[in-house]
Amino acid sequence: MNLTIGGGKKSKLRSGDVVGAISSIDGVDGKTDIGAIDIRESITYVEILNGKGALVLEELPKRTMKGKYRKVHQTRERIGTIIK
Repeated sequence: MNLTIGGGKKSKLRSGDVVGAISSIDGVDGKTDIGAIDIRESITYVEILNGKGALVLEELPKRTMKGKYRKVHQTRERIGTIIK
C-alpha cells in the first residue's frame, strides 16, 4: 500500500523522520516493512510492504514527525493521466 503524508521538503521532512515515525508503531519493522520513500516539496509518498499498510494508515497520524502531527492518506493509483 502506498501512503501520502502531508509534509515534504518545505517543512524540512527527511526520510529518517518518516522511517522513525513508522518504525515506532508496534508490529512494524523499519527495515522490512518500509519500501520506497519519495519526498516532494510539500508531500511525501511512502510504500508500506508486507500487508502492514492498514496498521500504518491508522497509527501514523497519532505520531509526530518534526514535532507536528501529519495528515496521512492512502495514495490514489494513477494510470496515465487518469486517477482511479
